[in-house]
Amino acid sequence: MNLAQLRAFVGVVDEGSFTLAAAVLGLTQSGASHAVASLERELGLPLIHRSRTGVVVTAHGERILRHAREALHRVDRIAEDAAAATGRYAGRLRLAGVPSACQLLPPLVAEFGRRYPDVEVVLLEGTDDEVDGWLDDEIADLAVRSRTDFADGTPLAEDRMVAVLDRGHALAGQESITLADLDDDPFVLSDGGCEPLIRELYKAAGLTLRHKLRVRDMATLLALVREQVGITVIPELSFTDRQGLVAIPITPASRRCLTLVTKHAPRIGPARAFLDLADHTWRGQPFHSLA
Repeated sequence: MNLAQLRAFVGVVDEGSFTLAAAVLGLTQSGASHAVASLERELGLPLIHRSRTGVVVTAHGERILRHAREALHRVDRIAEDAAAATGRYAGRLRLAGVPSACQLLPPLVAEFGRRYPDVEVVLLEGTDDEVDGWLDDEIADLAVRSRTDFADGTPLAEDRMVAVLDRGHALAGQESITLADLDDDPFVLSDGGCEPLIRELYKAAGLTLRHKLRVRDMATLLALVREQVGITVIPELSFTDRQGLVAIPITPASRRCLTLVTKHAPRIGPARAFLDLADHTWRGQPFHSLA
């Protein structure tokens, strides 16, 4: 058993195919396939089922996968510690977040790349549940979380929550709006942005969030509101397509606080350097606070 086999196995699972994993790992497809097959022979267990639609991890593979991730994580930390001791950073930094939060990361990623050109930055976008899972499984080193305050993590940005209605809605002319005002309207929800925060706001208002439709993409969400399928509540920074729509602040005022969090607080390495950069940038107020 060797690290190349473990990296190939984890890569195939994460990418969902041998072809994509090979591209990420800098291997040929046959090389990635050979590495996984040799690991299976070494262990005497089938780890992955290959099919026309992709790959499926076996029950044995799921158990082995946890150990493989931990082993690779420890090896990466060894390399990072050694790099830090020599005054340089190298390796890979994996960032995760919902799309509406990830749109704030490019300036930080660009500056980080200028400071640490030997570190490869990987950005993972997904739903709230996917982001939590990536962080828990240590697929992601850092994740952007949405909160109502900055009680934990490194502050990244903040904005306010707004109700989005079509311009023909009876409440479209209001300067502010309560969640109770919208309780009779069908709600369209995006699982690609701040669902836990929205549910928390509804709970605080003594209401139950009942959604008519759930979509993943923010553009689809806004298109459905524009077609009067329903209304929604989103962070103001996500309101990028205003055609035929209005955004009305929620009252009492509700804000989204975006923080960078990690499962294990790093002392050194790329993750620590990125957190320090984010903290320094936040204190300099580079982003416009909309709260």
